Order: sequence, then structure tokens, then C-alpha cells
Amino acid sequence: MATSALLKLGMITVEPHGRPWAEVLSRRSDVKMEYAWDYDASRARAYAAKYNIPQVVNCVEDMLGKVDAVLIGGGRRPPTADGIWGEEPDDHLKLARPFLEKGMPTLIDKPFADKLDDAIEMVRLARAHAAPLMSCSAMRYDSQVLAMKQVIDDGGLGNVAGAVCMIGTGAATLKWYIIHMLEAVHTGFGPGIESVFALPSHVPVVPDKPELAKAYALVFRWTDGRLATMMLVCDETDAAETKERPGRAPRILWPTASIVPPYLPLHYSIRVYGDMNWVDVRPVGKGCYSRKLEAFLEMVRTGKQAIPLESTLELTQALVVAEQSLKSGKLEMLRPVAELVGG
Repeated sequence: MATSALLKLGMITVEPHGRPWAEVLSRRSDVKMEYAWDYDASRARAYAAKYNIPQVVNCVEDMLGKVDAVLIGGGRRPPTADGIWGEEPDDHLKLARPFLEKGMPTLIDKPFADKLDDAIEMVRLARAHAAPLMSCSAMRYDSQVLAMKQVIDDGGLGNVAGAVCMIGTGAATLKWYIIHMLEAVHTGFGPGIESVFALPSHVPVVPDKPELAKAYALVFRWTDGRLATMMLVCDETDAAETKERPGRAPRILWPTASIVPPYLPLHYSIRVYGDMNWVDVRPVGKGCYSRKLEAFLEMVRTGKQAIPLESTLELTQALVVAEQSLKSGKLEMLRPVAELVGG
């Protein structure tokens, strides 16, 4: 728990969320970003100069004892020139370990981990050293998602049967974007995901780039029988809107407190069905980063978990199992979270 009124923070890796997080944090008077580190030192220096961060360190351990908390804004090397986000494995466990072992509050970019063993180890470290740990999609804090949760909790839909969701993205691996929809639904439904069935489509949706043109259909089932079906389409629409191209003005990729990318309302949708009513949710991102970071800072101040680690671990396992289902073409079961972390 931080004792100082002014929280000192360290940012670990710039891409992709170190920038939008800094956009929000730089507006606050109760925090100061003191240190930065990135795989690319020149990128870290440019980032530090833009956001008035005094020091760039040579290794993340140089921040120990000098900050109240750290934020891992990406935790994976940027893709190669022809690569896409999500192909490089994450270093979340490696980067977070020194801080978790010191009991320091740590925010980790989504998805929490590529490998279930890494996720389990980070949860173990957090518990063993009383280190507040947080990782989630910002969609958990979207105003419409929060309103959906309230309607469900109040019984406004009756008995909930399930949800139908769609997300359109640029080229990306499955786990990189499906976490947004899954976390949003999980916020309303609560824990208890039992199984996943996932299938890829081989029908091109970007004719001139068939290697990028894929869709995925997934069905998540909760232990009480509720279903969430999700379609992810790699249509490259949002990426095309934000890429730097001749004659095209650059646009901001992230939903800051005041700027919402135009693609968000078009490419995120959820409909939740109950036996009494249904509700549509169109997350647009406005304010969700600010609310997410406020929840993190409150966790730093109080030392209390912002999100149950069991929920984070369940969501991570669901993503890992979804990728297993894509390969096997079969329904794949999740293990109870209590088995993973010993209760």
C-alpha cells in the first residue's frame, strides 16, 4: 500500500498500451511517471521525452525501491515488419517477477499471459508476496458494459440464457482481441466458464490479402448452462483507418478520456438474452481507460485487489483453451480455477 500522496510509477514497455495509459496518467496531478524501460532504448527515450518522464533505465530492476507501482504496457517485443501483434510471445512473467517478489502493485497489459503456467505462477507470486496484481481488458470498465452488469444483477433480464457478440479487428491473433468480448461478458455473467468450442473460417474477407482474412467463431459455456457465442472477423478495417498512408491523416488508435476512434462503435457489439428481456451493448471505449487506471491506482493506494485473481486466471485459461480448440476442432474443457492455484 502506497503511503505517499503522490504516486510514483514506472512504465515497462511502450507498445501498444504504454502510450494510451500515459495519455490518461499525464493529466493527473496525483501521479508522476518517473521511470521508463523498453526493448528499444531509443523508443523509450522518445516516449520519456513526450510524457516528461525523468529517467530511462537500462533494466526493469533499476526501478525497484524507487516507484510505488509498475505498469507493463505491452510486455512483448513489437512484431517484425511483416508481423502482427500477438505473434511474439509475451514476457509478462519475466518482467513482473522482480516486482511481485517485492510485493509491489503491478498492472499487466491484456491478455494476462500466453501460457497458463505463466499465469498460474504470477498469481502464486502475487499471493505469496501480498503483491496487488491487475490485468484486464479496458472493456471491463466501459460504461455500457457496467450498465449491462447492473441490469443483469437487478434481474431486469430475468434468467439469462446467453449472449451473442461480434468484434471486427485488424489482423491479429485470436487471443489479442477476443479478450475484449470475453471480459465484457464475464463482467456481467461472472465466473464459471466450463468449456470452449472454437472454429476458424477459411473464407477470405479481404480479397487482396487472403493471409490476413480470417474469421473465428467461438462458443463459451458456463457451468450453469449459459452460453456466449462470439464472432471475430479480421477485416482490417480499424487498422486501415489508422495506418500511416499517403494522403491519409493519422488517427489515434486508443480510446482516451476524450477521443474515441471511429471504428469502435462499429466493431464491438453484444446482445444479452434473458427469459424476460434482452439488452444491446455497443461498447465505444470512451472513458474506459480512465476508469481502468483509476481502479489500478486505487489498488495501489489501498493494497486491495481491483479484480479477483481467480477471474483473471479463468479468463486466461479460457483464451488458452480456445486456441487448443481451434487446433483440435473439438470442445475443450477448462479446469476449475481452484485446482490451478490450490484453492
